[in-house]
Amino acid sequence: MELDFYYEKDKKERESFVIYHLRDRLLYGRKILFERTICGFIDPLEVESYLNKLYREVCSDILKFCIIEAREEGFPEEDICIAAVGGFGRCEMAPYSDIDLVFLSQNEEGPFLDNVLKRGYRLLSDIFFGIDLEVGYSFRTTEIKHIDHITRTSFLDSNIISGDNNIFQEFKRNFWNRLNLTEFIFAKLSEREIASQKFGDNPYLLSPNLKECKGGLRDYHTFKWIFQSRFALPNCSIIKDVEDTNILDKNDIDKLESSYRFLRKIRILLHIMARKRQDYLSKNYQSRLAEFLGYKNSVEFMKELIYCLENISEISNRGIKKILQEGFQISSCFSIKGNNITYQYDSPIQIFRFDFIRAFEYKSLYDLELSINLEEELIKQRSKLRPNDETMNVFLKILKNGKNKASILRKMQYLGLFEILIPESRGIFYTLPEDPMHEFTIGEHTMVMIETLEMFERGDFGQEIAEIFNSLSDPLTLYLAALFHDIAKLKNSENHDIEGAKIFSNWAKKTKLDKNTINNVNFIIANHLQMVRTSRLRDLHREETIEEFAQLVSDTERLKNLYLISYADLYSLSKKKPSPISIYQLNELFKKSQSNLLKPISKTNFKDVFKRNIKKSLPNKDEINLYIDNMPATYLMNIPQDIIAFHLDLISRLKNETPQVYFEESINKDFSKVTIATYEIEGLLWKIAAVFYGHNLDIHTAELYKFSTEPPVVINEIWTTFKNRPVPEFLAQSIKKDLSDTLSLKKDIFELLREKNKDIEFPVKLFNVNCLNNISPKSTVIEIIAEDRHGLLYRLTQTLSSLGLYIQTAKISTWEGRAEDAFYITKENNLKLSDQECQEYLKKIIYHI
Repeated sequence: MELDFYYEKDKKERESFVIYHLRDRLLYGRKILFERTICGFIDPLEVESYLNKLYREVCSDILKFCIIEAREEGFPEEDICIAAVGGFGRCEMAPYSDIDLVFLSQNEEGPFLDNVLKRGYRLLSDIFFGIDLEVGYSFRTTEIKHIDHITRTSFLDSNIISGDNNIFQEFKRNFWNRLNLTEFIFAKLSEREIASQKFGDNPYLLSPNLKECKGGLRDYHTFKWIFQSRFALPNCSIIKDVEDTNILDKNDIDKLESSYRFLRKIRILLHIMARKRQDYLSKNYQSRLAEFLGYKNSVEFMKELIYCLENISEISNRGIKKILQEGFQISSCFSIKGNNITYQYDSPIQIFRFDFIRAFEYKSLYDLELSINLEEELIKQRSKLRPNDETMNVFLKILKNGKNKASILRKMQYLGLFEILIPESRGIFYTLPEDPMHEFTIGEHTMVMIETLEMFERGDFGQEIAEIFNSLSDPLTLYLAALFHDIAKLKNSENHDIEGAKIFSNWAKKTKLDKNTINNVNFIIANHLQMVRTSRLRDLHREETIEEFAQLVSDTERLKNLYLISYADLYSLSKKKPSPISIYQLNELFKKSQSNLLKPISKTNFKDVFKRNIKKSLPNKDEINLYIDNMPATYLMNIPQDIIAFHLDLISRLKNETPQVYFEESINKDFSKVTIATYEIEGLLWKIAAVFYGHNLDIHTAELYKFSTEPPVVINEIWTTFKNRPVPEFLAQSIKKDLSDTLSLKKDIFELLREKNKDIEFPVKLFNVNCLNNISPKSTVIEIIAEDRHGLLYRLTQTLSSLGLYIQTAKISTWEGRAEDAFYITKENNLKLSDQECQEYLKKIIYHI
């Protein structure tokens, strides 16, 4: 286009005149081209060259106009050019393909450059607006500092449109000099693997995506890109260059190119018929295309299409495998052959002794295997390997960003390298923990824990856990804590959590970890038992429990780390899954602590506000005032309103009926939750435990809420299982009857147990009994650790009740034959025990049990 014509116009009118004429040219040119194609006057493949020529002319005129205008502004001129990238750069333009451009200059800024770029962006937007074309444009300097994988691929297919060719050639040289061949090749392979999961992993689809499906255009492009990058070819021709390297023979190349041309032709026609970007070949377009191309029917057309998809898939994959099999060097010490990292025997041994970690970095990044010769060399040189700062830095990168971390750490251990990187771990894979809950050695438990964290990250444990994990500011903190959390058990340390934090601190001095990361890892290691202990043995409905734990973690980031490591620790103790109750309790503590840290609850007029809300959903509004006024404040603040409404409904039926018992399954159907509403009687929990013992039920948690009415009413919530499953309906009915009879004092407990052939008294093997007065302001906590057996809770509550103690809450935790139970108790008049009374009752408990 001759730009002189536009300068007959007034300066203010020039830009709008240029926009009008170039836009009109685009619209008219595309309209005529598509009409002639549909009428059969133009071969569909010629559409690409016509569109490429049209778009290049328009973009060239835009740049020329912008440069002339900037000159007239009087700015010092700077060299600039515009290049086509992506599909536009490789001249593969379907009618509605994106038009991707890049402006290039040596400088990042300058008045001339600024003027050209702003006007250019404005013209591109105005000219292409409303033509149903997506135009992507960016600005880069020739230096090429940081580019992502997608941009890197598009630059591979770049060619100059207009402007200073020296600028473009400098850009291309810098691009090739900075191209990381290994990273690029394996990123493309990973990209195709992900695409095959989304668009189909075979070419035999009834409605294929012509661009992304298996055997689609992207398979051809991927082979071309990998070939081009491997042999460093700025301009690549499959027909000429591939045959010269013997990667494919001439017959394969001909079949590949023929199939590729057929797919491009179909995609061009599909765009024209759909009048939009359309890559899915749906069935209604298949018949139209078959008729247009002269096939008998759509079946015959699809046969040829599938044949072409099959050719591209098979030949391009075979070509890629051959490229990888021939191998290429990736560093002074290592090469890649096929799917293996191999050792370069001519590499300097001085470099290998600290750079050996790179092999594991490549394995992590590209999912490769270590070759036999490399493993043999690592074992041979093992005693001479000398990690330096860079070695440790790469090791931390693997832990932070690498794939299959546990697999890599296991390989390091197998080759004897794990203890070279972490000398403090020597012998960890051969050391048995004293804790009976563990099924693995300490080292294997650690590896299983790393695997579990990786499963969290991938989403294998569900969306909620994945979201928590992926919201962490630095997952390296979590993986380091997992590596060191049990390391002090090698020294048989009594407080392995505290000692483990000290060991990590000393190790961290060898690295360049920042102080904040070190402090956070120390905190997680030193407290990695606290969350499970609190969730299992403390009443989570008590405000002081949540408040104390929230103060310990102090912020949500640490809370999330502690929650995830606790969760992973539970899942890594043995091949058996942890009890659903323990996970439920851990989740409850996490959510309540998070709420406490994010939104502290205001107690101002809480009871009055609650009354207004709860009374909306219940009848007999005046009657429930009495119960609400006599509810514990912690109950009101910690129990959801729908649950409280349910409790009040059960209580309202107590007037004329026997104790109310309600069974419900947990959401994941792992256990049953039993809610019991009854008037207070002496030894209430003991009697409930006795009924459950008589029916062979296991109690995992028991919580009691007392209403200070007259007479006092108690709500009991029991989490229970029958043979590790929820309680079946037939058994629930029998339990309801026995609970009703015993709690209304119609049947004696011992009589019931004799009917069920249960021992009324039996010995209990105690490991430890403790009395704590610093846990709750209103209750004394008695912790009992004993050998687990069926009916244990019945015996323990029987003993506590017989000593005149009132149980407010019971937390029961069992694992591998060991039970840890915590009882929140008071004496008469709801008073805590004094410290002296604690000691006296401890002796009585031990004596009576």
